[in-house]
Amino acid sequence: MADNVYVMNKDAKAKKESASKQLESFLVKNRALILSVLCVCIVVLVTICVVVGVSSSQTKKSLASIDSIEYSYTKNAPSLSGDELVTLQNETLASLQPYLSKKKIVGVQANKLAAEIAYEKEDYNASIQYYLAQAHADENSYTAAVAYFMVASSYEELSNFEEAEKYYGLASEQSDFLLVPHALFNLARVKESRGDKDGAVLVYKQMVSDYPNDDWTNLAQSRLISLNASGIVE
Repeated sequence: MADNVYVMNKDAKAKKESASKQLESFLVKNRALILSVLCVCIVVLVTICVVVGVSSSQTKKSLASIDSIEYSYTKNAPSLSGDELVTLQNETLASLQPYLSKKKIVGVQANKLAAEIAYEKEDYNASIQYYLAQAHADENSYTAAVAYFMVASSYEELSNFEEAEKYYGLASEQSDFLLVPHALFNLARVKESRGDKDGAVLVYKQMVSDYPNDDWTNLAQSRLISLNASGIVE
């Protein structure tokens, strides 16, 4: 029995040594290929690090430029009027141009400022485009909901109540949007203006159910009372 165990251990040791020699032989024969693969991996990792570093650096530079543009505008605009204000607005929009097509935070910030300027100029068609670009630059950002809300407001200024209803609806569907009750109230109000009283009532009742303590819900309840008095809702 002892002899059998000894033989088994000897065979196992021999197999282990054989496997080790085979691995050593493989590494020696293919060391050039292995080194090449390793070098490629290192190059790829370095490249990724460089790209991430450059991207981060470029983002910081872009945001710094946008902050500077915004600071200059907000500092000078209040003291200007008429043609001087229009000139400053146009110059600011031109300065933002290189950043408007960017994604993520750079595109969000650039388009947000451009949209605000366009809205101030009452150029609502332009503000719609800028706000939509802001939303699309980072659709997962909280600011997307704000942008949709302002798109709706811009359409309302243009008396395009169908599109206003659409975008107030989009804004109200964003769970992290702090102004959901406001968006819902505006949605219901626009529905009323389009003659959809029943749809407006449903939204007002949703506000009462979901946001009972909000100031906008108080207004919604007032509208329900008014619609009830008119015989539109029971």
